[in-house]
Amino acid sequence: MLKTAFSIPFWQEQMPNFNLHRDSMIDAVYEFRDLFPQGEYKSNHAGYQSPKNLHHNQKFQSLFDFINLVAVESARQINLDGNIVLSEAWANIHDSRQCMNHMHIHGGVFSGCFYLKVPNKAGRILFSNPGLNPMWQGLGLVKQPNQYTAESTHYLPPEGTLILWPSYVPHGVETNDTDEARITIAFNFYRE
Repeated sequence: MLKTAFSIPFWQEQMPNFNLHRDSMIDAVYEFRDLFPQGEYKSNHAGYQSPKNLHHNQKFQSLFDFINLVAVESARQINLDGNIVLSEAWANIHDSRQCMNHMHIHGGVFSGCFYLKVPNKAGRILFSNPGLNPMWQGLGLVKQPNQYTAESTHYLPPEGTLILWPSYVPHGVETNDTDEARITIAFNFYRE
Protein backbone atom coordinates (compact mmCIF):
# COMPACT_ATOMS: atom_id res chain seq x y z
CA MET A 1 0.00 0.00 0.00
CA LEU A 2 1.46 3.35 -1.08
CA LYS A 3 1.50 6.01 1.63
CA THR A 4 2.63 9.62 1.45
CA ALA A 5 4.86 10.70 4.33
CA PHE A 6 5.40 14.34 3.34
CA SER A 7 3.54 16.80 1.16
CA ILE A 8 4.08 20.41 0.05
CA PRO A 9 0.96 22.58 0.09
CA PHE A 10 0.32 25.23 -2.54
CA TRP A 11 -2.67 27.55 -2.77
CA GLN A 12 -4.04 29.28 -5.83
CA GLU A 13 -6.86 31.85 -5.66
CA GLN A 14 -8.37 34.31 -8.11
CA MET A 15 -8.80 37.85 -6.75
CA PRO A 16 -12.48 38.85 -6.67
CA ASN A 17 -13.29 41.88 -8.84
CA PHE A 18 -9.76 41.87 -10.23
CA ASN A 19 -10.78 43.63 -13.45
CA LEU A 20 -12.01 46.62 -11.43
CA HIS A 21 -8.52 47.10 -9.93
CA ARG A 22 -6.17 45.84 -12.65
CA ASP A 23 -5.37 49.05 -14.55
CA SER A 24 -5.07 51.25 -11.46
CA MET A 25 -2.68 48.73 -9.84
CA ILE A 26 -0.55 48.56 -13.01
CA ASP A 27 -0.36 52.38 -13.05
CA ALA A 28 0.55 52.34 -9.33
CA VAL A 29 3.41 49.88 -9.97
CA TYR A 30 4.91 52.21 -12.58
CA GLU A 31 4.44 55.19 -10.25
CA PHE A 32 6.28 53.23 -7.54
CA ARG A 33 9.10 52.47 -9.99
CA ASP A 34 9.34 56.18 -10.82
CA LEU A 35 9.72 56.93 -7.07
CA PHE A 36 12.35 54.21 -6.59
CA PRO A 37 14.06 53.83 -9.99
CA GLN A 38 17.15 52.05 -8.63
CA GLY A 39 15.16 49.09 -7.36
CA GLU A 40 16.79 46.10 -5.71
CA TYR A 41 18.64 43.13 -7.10
CA LYS A 42 18.16 39.86 -5.27
CA SER A 43 17.27 36.94 -7.52
CA ASN A 44 16.16 39.00 -10.51
CA HIS A 45 18.21 39.39 -13.67
CA ALA A 46 17.64 42.32 -16.06
CA GLY A 47 14.24 43.13 -14.56
CA TYR A 48 13.06 45.65 -12.02
CA GLN A 49 12.37 44.76 -8.39
CA SER A 50 10.97 47.50 -6.17
CA PRO A 51 11.86 48.08 -2.54
CA LYS A 52 10.03 45.71 -0.20
CA ASN A 53 7.60 48.24 1.26
CA LEU A 54 4.89 48.09 -1.41
CA HIS A 55 2.35 46.75 1.13
CA HIS A 56 2.31 50.21 2.79
CA ASN A 57 1.05 51.85 -0.42
CA GLN A 58 -2.71 52.54 -0.11
CA LYS A 59 -3.24 52.00 -3.85
CA PHE A 60 -2.77 48.27 -3.23
CA GLN A 61 -5.03 48.03 -0.16
CA SER A 62 -7.64 45.79 -1.81
CA LEU A 63 -4.93 43.44 -3.08
CA PHE A 64 -3.23 43.08 0.29
CA ASP A 65 -6.57 42.62 2.07
CA PHE A 66 -7.21 39.70 -0.31
CA ILE A 67 -3.69 38.29 0.19
CA ASN A 68 -4.09 38.46 3.98
CA LEU A 69 -7.38 36.55 3.86
CA VAL A 70 -5.83 33.78 1.75
CA ALA A 71 -2.73 33.51 3.96
CA VAL A 72 -4.69 33.33 7.22
CA GLU A 73 -6.98 30.63 5.82
CA SER A 74 -3.97 28.73 4.43
CA ALA A 75 -2.29 28.78 7.85
CA ARG A 76 -5.49 27.45 9.42
CA GLN A 77 -5.70 24.62 6.85
CA ILE A 78 -2.26 23.28 7.78
CA ASN A 79 -2.77 23.81 11.54
CA LEU A 80 -0.27 26.58 12.13
CA ASP A 81 -0.69 28.00 15.62
CA GLY A 82 -0.01 31.69 16.10
CA ASN A 83 -0.27 34.84 14.06
CA ILE A 84 1.40 35.58 10.77
CA VAL A 85 1.90 39.03 9.33
CA LEU A 86 2.56 40.36 5.84
CA SER A 87 6.01 41.84 6.44
CA GLU A 88 7.28 42.70 2.97
CA ALA A 89 5.97 43.05 -0.56
CA TRP A 90 7.51 44.25 -3.80
CA ALA A 91 6.75 44.65 -7.48
CA ASN A 92 8.61 42.80 -10.23
CA ILE A 93 8.63 44.11 -13.79
CA HIS A 94 10.09 41.83 -16.45
CA ASP A 95 9.95 43.97 -19.57
CA SER A 96 12.52 42.43 -21.91
CA ARG A 97 13.60 39.05 -23.21
CA GLN A 98 16.53 38.94 -20.78
CA CYS A 99 14.42 39.17 -17.61
CA MET A 100 14.25 36.19 -15.26
CA ASN A 101 14.69 35.17 -11.61
CA HIS A 102 17.30 32.66 -10.45
CA MET A 103 16.26 29.83 -8.13
CA HIS A 104 16.07 31.03 -4.53
CA ILE A 105 14.16 30.67 -1.29
CA HIS A 106 12.68 33.20 1.12
CA GLY A 107 12.65 33.32 4.88
CA GLY A 108 9.45 33.42 6.84
CA VAL A 109 6.32 31.28 6.87
CA PHE A 110 4.65 31.84 3.50
CA SER A 111 5.82 33.41 0.27
CA GLY A 112 3.67 34.23 -2.69
CA CYS A 113 3.19 35.97 -5.96
CA PHE A 114 0.23 37.83 -7.43
CA TYR A 115 -0.01 37.96 -11.23
CA LEU A 116 -0.99 41.48 -12.22
CA LYS A 117 -0.02 41.47 -15.92
CA VAL A 118 0.81 38.23 -17.73
CA PRO A 119 1.46 38.31 -21.48
CA ASN A 120 1.61 35.00 -23.30
CA LYS A 121 5.11 33.43 -23.07
CA ALA A 122 6.10 35.81 -20.27
CA GLY A 123 7.98 33.15 -18.29
CA ARG A 124 6.61 30.54 -15.92
CA ILE A 125 7.32 30.35 -12.22
CA LEU A 126 9.32 27.20 -11.44
CA PHE A 127 9.27 25.30 -8.16
CA SER A 128 12.03 22.85 -7.27
CA ASN A 129 11.13 19.82 -5.13
CA PRO A 130 12.92 20.42 -1.80
CA GLY A 131 12.43 16.80 -0.77
CA LEU A 132 14.18 15.25 -3.74
CA ASN A 133 17.94 14.79 -3.47
CA PRO A 134 19.78 14.81 -6.82
CA MET A 135 22.03 12.03 -5.46
CA TRP A 136 19.03 9.67 -5.56
CA GLN A 137 19.74 7.16 -8.33
CA GLY A 138 16.04 6.64 -8.88
CA LEU A 139 15.94 9.88 -10.87
CA GLY A 140 17.62 8.05 -13.75
CA LEU A 141 14.83 5.47 -13.74
CA VAL A 142 11.87 7.86 -13.90
CA LYS A 143 9.86 7.34 -17.09
CA GLN A 144 7.15 9.92 -16.39
CA PRO A 145 7.64 12.35 -13.45
CA ASN A 146 4.80 12.41 -10.94
CA GLN A 147 4.15 13.83 -7.47
CA TYR A 148 6.72 11.42 -6.00
CA THR A 149 9.49 11.72 -8.60
CA ALA A 150 9.27 15.19 -10.19
CA GLU A 151 12.33 17.37 -9.67
CA SER A 152 10.32 20.51 -10.44
CA THR A 153 6.98 21.88 -11.55
CA HIS A 154 5.94 25.14 -13.16
CA TYR A 155 2.95 27.44 -13.54
CA LEU A 156 1.94 30.41 -15.65
CA PRO A 157 -1.21 31.52 -13.88
CA PRO A 158 -3.66 33.90 -15.52
CA GLU A 159 -3.86 37.54 -14.52
CA GLY A 160 -5.54 38.16 -11.18
CA THR A 161 -4.22 34.92 -9.68
CA LEU A 162 -2.47 34.56 -6.34
CA ILE A 163 -0.12 31.65 -5.62
CA LEU A 164 1.00 31.01 -2.03
CA TRP A 165 3.54 28.42 -0.81
CA PRO A 166 5.70 27.63 2.24
CA SER A 167 8.74 29.89 2.16
CA TYR A 168 11.21 26.98 2.17
CA VAL A 169 10.29 25.91 -1.39
CA PRO A 170 12.97 26.89 -3.95
CA HIS A 171 11.55 28.85 -6.88
CA GLY A 172 12.57 30.97 -9.84
CA VAL A 173 11.10 32.48 -13.01
CA GLU A 174 11.88 31.53 -16.59
CA THR A 175 13.11 34.13 -19.07
CA ASN A 176 10.45 36.40 -20.49
CA ASP A 177 10.00 35.36 -24.12
CA THR A 178 8.08 38.48 -25.17
CA ASP A 179 8.72 42.21 -25.40
CA GLU A 180 5.67 42.92 -23.24
CA ALA A 181 6.02 43.54 -19.52
CA ARG A 182 5.17 40.81 -17.04
CA ILE A 183 4.20 42.42 -13.72
CA THR A 184 3.91 40.53 -10.47
CA ILE A 185 3.62 41.44 -6.80
CA ALA A 186 5.68 39.18 -4.53
CA PHE A 187 5.45 39.04 -0.74
CA ASN A 188 6.43 37.23 2.45
CA PHE A 189 4.58 36.43 5.66
CA TYR A 190 6.51 36.03 8.89
CA ARG A 191 5.37 34.90 12.32
CA GLU A 192 4.27 37.83 14.45
